[in-house]
Amino acid sequence: MKKFTPLALMAMVLVLTGARCSNPFSNQQQPPTQEKTELQKNLEEIGIYENETAPVGEGIGQQEQRQFVDLSGELTTTPQETKTVVVNLEMKSFEFFPSEIVVNQGDTLIINATSIDQPHGYTIEGYNISARPAVGEVVTQEFVADKVGRFTIRCIVYCGDGHQEMTATLIVQ
Repeated sequence: MKKFTPLALMAMVLVLTGARCSNPFSNQQQPPTQEKTELQKNLEEIGIYENETAPVGEGIGQQEQRQFVDLSGELTTTPQETKTVVVNLEMKSFEFFPSEIVVNQGDTLIINATSIDQPHGYTIEGYNISARPAVGEVVTQEFVADKVGRFTIRCIVYCGDGHQEMTATLIVQ
């Protein structure tokens, strides 16, 4: 998908709104045409639509941000729908399961963490989240994934020679 600078988007919006102005030298109003102008077709090719929403980006089965240009010419972005994601995070010698957690920005993440074989703990870098469940105990933490990016989940209780490699990843889209 093509990316445009804010200046280029503003120019396209101005052209779109200007295309809707009536002729000041005419006493008759022209009826709106049903055919799309060349500009509207070009804007639709890059994912900007007039008076309707259309997906921006790619992905199957994912919530997408949508953009549209209304008749006033303002570019608007609708927020992604947020949801609650529950993850049962199991910790055992030198691994987390699951090793990757993927959520959308704004989702509420509930982590039910447990140590399987010996004492473990975890921290999510960038989120100030950590817990140290005893073996067999479940510790539940809930937070909103409000920062976009890849965040390393690390074991915070020394558990042997492979402790430094005991990581997982939280991906917030």
